[in-house]
Amino acid sequence: MYTTSIIPAEQRIKEFKQVAMNNSRLKESKVSRKNDSFLSKLVG
Repeated sequence: MYTTSIIPAEQRIKEFKQVAMNNSRLKESKVSRKNDSFLSKLVG
């Protein structure tokens, strides 16, 4: 078992999900400005 790498792995997964969300938002905003405004309302 890789007990020492469990915490960094979870942190890495969180960061990866964050980056993936940001990338998908960028793609959506490029495809449709309506999506961009909708996302900005969602985010705040």
